[in-house]
Amino acid sequence: MKELLSCCVLGLVALSGYAAPKNGTVLPMAVSPESEGVSSLQVIRWLDACEQRIDCLHGFVFLRHGKVIAEGAWKPFDTLNEPHFLSSHTKCFISTAAGFLVDEGKLDLDERVIDVLPDKAPTRPSERLKSLRVRDLLTMNVGTKDEGWPHDMDGDWAKALLASEFVDDPGCQFKYNSGGTHVLGLIVARRSGCPLMDFLKERLFNKIGIEKAWTTYDAQGNACAGWGFSMTTREISLIGQLYLNKGVWQGKRLLSEDWVTLATCRQTWSGKTPTEFQPKNDWTYGFGFNWWRCQHGCYRADGSGGQYTIVFPKHDAVLSIHADVENMQQILDVVWTHFLPVFAKDRLPDAPKAVAELKARCASLSLKPVQGRRDGVDKSVLNRDFAFSDAPADIRGACLRESPDGWSLRLTTEAGAFDIPVGYGRWERGELKFSTRNHHPLGRLIGVQRVASSAAVQKDGSVKVCVHLLDGPRRIELTFKRSFFNSVAEGRVVGMWSFKSSRM
Repeated sequence: MKELLSCCVLGLVALSGYAAPKNGTVLPMAVSPESEGVSSLQVIRWLDACEQRIDCLHGFVFLRHGKVIAEGAWKPFDTLNEPHFLSSHTKCFISTAAGFLVDEGKLDLDERVIDVLPDKAPTRPSERLKSLRVRDLLTMNVGTKDEGWPHDMDGDWAKALLASEFVDDPGCQFKYNSGGTHVLGLIVARRSGCPLMDFLKERLFNKIGIEKAWTTYDAQGNACAGWGFSMTTREISLIGQLYLNKGVWQGKRLLSEDWVTLATCRQTWSGKTPTEFQPKNDWTYGFGFNWWRCQHGCYRADGSGGQYTIVFPKHDAVLSIHADVENMQQILDVVWTHFLPVFAKDRLPDAPKAVAELKARCASLSLKPVQGRRDGVDKSVLNRDFAFSDAPADIRGACLRESPDGWSLRLTTEAGAFDIPVGYGRWERGELKFSTRNHHPLGRLIGVQRVASSAAVQKDGSVKVCVHLLDGPRRIELTFKRSFFNSVAEGRVVGMWSFKSSRM
């Protein structure tokens, strides 16, 4: 039996502290969706399809003509107001930071990386490394053998990437490379003369109303540029609006139109050859400067687990989503099928009933707690310490306890043992602490995590527990059950691998 335990990587440590945002987005609310040529009924149908077909959405913001048409968050999440881990959606902000420097003439796309960061290059760089340009980092045409993940997470990540084996000439072959984007973040800091987050705060965040952004860091204290940012769903929609406006914000140009065009057009095929193009696969439509091309003339920022900002240039619209899914194409499929029909060319007739229904629906969004019974649990699985020897993310053990007030779950991590309340028919909030590291290794959980938990007894007497980590696309799902010889706890990390407790 393969039951689940999901968490994945999430670093929640040292942040660039920004003030709490104002209530709501900086963009105006539409009088009604219909006033901006959007069908409220079609948005409701899109929400229906999302909840029927998509495992776990956390929040969304929908903009048209620069106004908020609809927004919502699925409880226990509040991604409209609380920062949420972006994963690789982070990369579009690094691209934007590079764009500012290119616009100012402080950075050239065809500069060699080792000329900008000579101290990060090996003593005897290979000919391929010598030819690596800033442009190649932006387009994922780096040429290294692997995807750029640092193997020594306590070491110097930039030095590790530049010391990697280069199997292709840079600029010739697309291969996703987050390490290259991390190096690009260092280049931005070097050429701007200040830390990456400070540069972005001054040049972008303060200009468009992003006030809760923060990042994890590497072992040297550099912002984790490939995957480390967190922002609210409202805030990530603003970068989409800036690009939709071709770099203009409230009448002031922040970014050149040339950069926006270069960043969002296809700079490289996102496969080995154009012949690998698949009309229904949005990952084959090509890649710009850390923006993905996709169907219907759209482009998107994209992060693992379903962190999206989709820009619809033909419809003057933006859709931002936070989620926790394994099948990211499924989110896009639902968008293309059910979201595109919401658009009309002109203002639609008033539909007060549909408007009220959409407003109520957005306000009541909620993830279902674990389904099942409250009683009938197999007592042999309770109050027992289960050890995990091969679990990812430093989850070392678990113990499920029952009391007259309900259940509690003790999880043991590198940082110690922590008890969290577990609700039946509802989500109970608590906190977990993972690794005490002060930087963000991939595949590890660090810092204090806010969680919401639920459990229920299944037909076979086993207990299924779900623990959502509220600051990102991570959840832990465990099943405590009686096997043939003994009691066990099983699980997996979403998008990673399964594990099973040692025998007791």
